[in-house]
Amino acid sequence: MRKDQVPVADDVPKLPLIRAVLKETLRLYPVLPGNGRVTQKDLIIGGYLIPKGTQLALCHYATSYSEENFSEANEFRPERWLRKDNLDRVDNFGSIPFGYGIRSCVGKRIAELEIHLALIQVRTM
Repeated sequence: MRKDQVPVADDVPKLPLIRAVLKETLRLYPVLPGNGRVTQKDLIIGGYLIPKGTQLALCHYATSYSEENFSEANEFRPERWLRKDNLDRVDNFGSIPFGYGIRSCVGKRIAELEIHLALIQVRTM
């Protein structure tokens, strides 16, 4: 991409490291400290009964900095999010800064696109 060219959405997939930098940044510095949910039915997780109506909290910092979820969890390693030639690639729910499923952030795609495009412009300066 040339320095005088304004990036567009089609440029993002061509620069996978830009996407990885954002994912790794949000893993280490999440926008929200956590997410909360109320169970809709009785659940058994890890051998423990969690009754319907129980309020659960997910702390993003606890999961993002866990060595169980991320090797070298305290290190900034955007390459962990790349698909190509990375057998240690992350593919779990240790970092879900925008939530997941039907209750995920409705602005996720727009926010990510704007940040990706801004990072591309910074990269070409």
